[in-house]
Amino acid sequence: MNVPVAWRSLTHERGKLALSIAGVAAALTLIALLVGFQDGMYASITAYYDNVSADLIVAQSDTSLSDSTIPATLHDKLVSVSGATDAGHAIVAGTIFTSKGTKTPVTLVGYNATSGIGGPWNLAAGRGVQSNSEILLDTHLAHESGFAIGDKVDVQGRTFTVVGLTRETNSFLGYYVFISRNAAEALLGFAETTSFYALRLPAGTDVTAVAKAVESQVSGVKAATPARLAANARKSLGSVLDSTLNAVLVVGILIGVAVMGLTAYTAVVDRMREYGVLKAMGADGWWLARLVVRETVYRAVLGFVLGVALSYALTDVIARLAPRLNVLIRPDTLISAGLAAVVMTVIAALLPIRRIAAIDPAVVFKS
Repeated sequence: MNVPVAWRSLTHERGKLALSIAGVAAALTLIALLVGFQDGMYASITAYYDNVSADLIVAQSDTSLSDSTIPATLHDKLVSVSGATDAGHAIVAGTIFTSKGTKTPVTLVGYNATSGIGGPWNLAAGRGVQSNSEILLDTHLAHESGFAIGDKVDVQGRTFTVVGLTRETNSFLGYYVFISRNAAEALLGFAETTSFYALRLPAGTDVTAVAKAVESQVSGVKAATPARLAANARKSLGSVLDSTLNAVLVVGILIGVAVMGLTAYTAVVDRMREYGVLKAMGADGWWLARLVVRETVYRAVLGFVLGVALSYALTDVIARLAPRLNVLIRPDTLISAGLAAVVMTVIAALLPIRRIAAIDPAVVFKS
């Protein structure tokens, strides 16, 4: 009987219910977007490492991939030392993409078009490169620049034909563009040098032992798993931005929690007269407390559903308007925020419970 009473009591004034649900949803959306921005930033920065499809990356010691330069003649030696079943090298370098007078920083990747090692991992349209005069552009970069598949683009004075568009290849630092390794060698002047080797090892191989063997037998190189390189990239970026981002995140979460609590508290206080009527009809303090909790949980759940919808909708809007601001909404983030919403709203709703228990039923009938 309590559930129908709670629901009827909650929906008696739909305007106030809508406002309280909107308050919880807005707070949840704020938290989800702030956490999603931080997660998305790190995910976009490490996207290349996460999708390189190799067990080990061998590059120049103490440099990033875009600054690494090692001999392109190490293939046979690396295969011999590591026992790799497949090995390929790729070129990574920063450059400027110019379109309609606008200059955009991009990371140029020259990969083996045959094996695909070091190349794109998510094609949105078109195909991979098949010749030295072809290029793949990030979907958002192509949209911003007004290019489509089949168009000609200029990179450092050389003309390429757009044959494909990629996804997950953009961040606030820039975009990835892909050409053949031979084209990159000619364009960047990488004579007999490359940026890194990607090694695929037999199943069950001790990757750590292989990395140590490579570093001890091949001078001037560092061997690491893509996961380790991704962690290093996150750590490097975090050392610069984490203090600021975490401060903003904490403030945002506190604001969100405060809004949830205030919404729940106000919703209960505004209905004191109704609770007084129920008490006059015979409801005791515990029954009213359980009623308040049920109403609050309903309100939090409805706010959670609306907040999830708003979070994904706004993420899509942000992706369209500001593609470099990658916002990644994770289900576990939403679940954690939802649980926090329920707990916070219930606690806030119970704060005025003493006032409810102290209501004089006779007072509610006075004009």
